[in-house]
Amino acid sequence: MTQRLLVDTDCGVDDALAILLALAWPDATIAAITTVSGNVDATRAARNVLTVLDHAGVQVPVHAGAMTTLAGWPVPPRLTHGRDGLGDLDLPEPRGSIAPGPGAATLREYLATPPGGWTLVALGPLTNVALALRDPRARQGIARLIVMGGTRLAEFNLRTDPDATAEALRAGVPLTLVGLELSRDVARLLPAEIAAIDRATTPRARLAAALLRFLAVSGQRRFGWADGAASVPDAVAMAMALDPRLALATECAHVETIVTGADRGALAVKRPTGIHPANATIVRAIDARRFRGLLTGALQRGTPV
Repeated sequence: MTQRLLVDTDCGVDDALAILLALAWPDATIAAITTVSGNVDATRAARNVLTVLDHAGVQVPVHAGAMTTLAGWPVPPRLTHGRDGLGDLDLPEPRGSIAPGPGAATLREYLATPPGGWTLVALGPLTNVALALRDPRARQGIARLIVMGGTRLAEFNLRTDPDATAEALRAGVPLTLVGLELSRDVARLLPAEIAAIDRATTPRARLAAALLRFLAVSGQRRFGWADGAASVPDAVAMAMALDPRLALATECAHVETIVTGADRGALAVKRPTGIHPANATIVRAIDARRFRGLLTGALQRGTPV
């Protein structure tokens, strides 16, 4: 059965790789992509998504979403993914146009329209998601909400808009957290795999290889990694959405967001109780070798292996 996906993203480098993975998946279709301010502002993120779609040779509606947090605070652009969010690769301007309708309203409309059963993959701050889930009909339309964000650190996606994270955790939808540590620790793409993608000749593969080289250099500069591997956390989250069998260990927990003080944006994980029932599944371990094979195949040949 074909999975129906909605993707919300602040399209940086690894977001782009995640989108390319989903577009190559044979049993999934992306109905719409919405953007949120994070790595770059929501409008720039939408244009980045359109650039990725050009390289993949497909068309998907792209809607720009929240420019600020739920509280109305601006989101300063990160430079982690370059000034343009796609590694400053001097890519051509996209051919497509941003679709009308704000991101949160678009998500709400899709989710609230029967028959439901959507998989919503959130690769950036959860502002659009929280706004959409304020509608009870939208909450009923979600089969799974996969969030790139975890529990070891106050990660960027979660700390950018902690109020939105808190709302999403309280929404009562099936929510899975896929933390940054999974990619940094075990699921980095190896130099030989990046080279295999680089040898392919499609626009999709050429873009992917350039993005992966950017991530490998960034990892060496920021974290001292000397092995030439690339960390792709958003692609890990997308892979978990597409193939839940990748998870080797999960934990059902009651998760709350710290919204004040020095730890604002961090998550507090508790054992479920009658008073505090489980509201999230945390992915603790994945099959890294299988993940790398899926991603390499999708980026190199356009289909996972």
